[in-house]
Amino acid sequence: WYGSNSNSYGFYGSTPVEIPQFQNPSHTLLQQNGFTQQVYLKYKQQCLDSKKKDY
Repeated sequence: WYGSNSNSYGFYGSTPVEIPQFQNPSHTLLQQNGFTQQVYLKYKQQCLDSKKKDY
């Protein structure tokens, strides 16, 4: 079933063909202006730990 497959590959005949990732134009603009995304792993973990305490 094309379209119901959750991976990033489509099929043309029996050969898997990688589908290019779509990038929103705003992401390109941010990169051109020097923006780099920061990952907040410590903050995320604190939130998850706090949530566990609440249950």
